Amino acid sequence: MKKIKIKNLALSALLTAVIAVTAWVSVPTPLGVNLAFTLFGVSIAGFLLGVKGALAATVTYIALGAAGLPIFSFFSGGAGVLLGPSGGFIWGFLAVAILCGLAKNIEKSALKYLLMTFYAVVNMVQLILKI
Repeated sequence: MKKIKIKNLALSALLTAVIAVTAWVSVPTPLGVNLAFTLFGVSIAGFLLGVKGALAATVTYIALGAAGLPIFSFFSGGAGVLLGPSGGFIWGFLAVAILCGLAKNIEKSALKYLLMTFYAVVNMVQLILKI
């Protein structure tokens, strides 16, 4: 069995907290839709920790929220949130963690920054249009 490094465990725990805090930060828009920054926190976890660390942080975030801690957007929590209208968005954080974690491992810097830029542009369009 492979040993888990304390540094990686601590970074995953720290980024779980960052994801939770970014979920509480929201900005009202003129369209009447509030924008939460949770996706930003999950993306940072992926780019900093890679696939395994980002998945650990994201799964921990989802598990804590499912257990009832109010760490989802608008200080909500519980299994009902994961099964409600915003549940699919929360489960989608797992895919974001994987994609951003894979981008961290790309060796060619030009391709890495192109992928990160594309990802940032797509997220901005989604946030603006709320798709």
